[in-house]
Amino acid sequence: MSFYILRNLFCLMLPVLLFSGCIFDKQPIGEVVAKVNDEVLSTVDVEAWEAALGEVSVPVETRRSFIRNWVEEELLFQEALSQNLMEDPWVVERLHRIKRTLLISRFMESEAFTQPQPSAQSIKTYYQEHSAEFVWPVIHLDVEYWRSNTSEGMGQLRKDLMKSKKDIIWTGPAGDMVHDLVSIDGLGTTDPKIWKVVSALKVDGYSGVLKIDETYWIFKLINRKEAGEQKGIEEVQPEISAILHEADRVSQRDELIQNLIKEYREDGRLMWAEAASTISVIDTLEE
Repeated sequence: MSFYILRNLFCLMLPVLLFSGCIFDKQPIGEVVAKVNDEVLSTVDVEAWEAALGEVSVPVETRRSFIRNWVEEELLFQEALSQNLMEDPWVVERLHRIKRTLLISRFMESEAFTQPQPSAQSIKTYYQEHSAEFVWPVIHLDVEYWRSNTSEGMGQLRKDLMKSKKDIIWTGPAGDMVHDLVSIDGLGTTDPKIWKVVSALKVDGYSGVLKIDETYWIFKLINRKEAGEQKGIEEVQPEISAILHEADRVSQRDELIQNLIKEYREDGRLMWAEAASTISVIDTLEE
């Protein structure tokens, strides 16, 4: 394998290796799934990866692919180490850049930059001053649904829902019912068949038992927002809170930078030719 190929592979692998901790010494935990030299992928590592995916069940093939990718990357990484590429100037320079970025990010996350959550009044003021920005761009529907792989029990479920029963008992196959609340807008991510049914419902109205792609559904329209309709403050509060929080962080960062510039200049740790200065390399050499 050529030096050029190894170098580029190392560049692609580095963020993954840093994130996974592969370049640091660690003791294996749990049963060994794979091992390359002293680096171990354990059952605990695989379980942590699965948990990070947020899936109820990870397919076997997906898990196998993850393990194989780990082995392939570790083999390439170990081969790069065996050729002493950690000392390569190209690698050293980029590791320095990554280190700078990580240290700055960590510093910005320190307690010195911890901001209290924006007050309710500041959120309300921002909402009132920027109300034109908070409108629904397209039709937006809040939908409650019940889904089953079989039709058994769905008819009785709909009858109970229509009667507004509080304690509804699922009479279909155990573990087959999925019940959830979602928000949809029909822009690409929503099945056109589902959108056609739900968008035709009235608020608080139920659909019949529908078979869509071998799955049985019941829909209830909870809320409907027309395109151009104003969003309520409760709907945009998280967004406004994030905007105000980031503005505070930027303001605090700017204030810190100005204080550091002043401090470092006063004790001689900062030498800075301002952009407005008419200085050149030739002028400096002639002096």
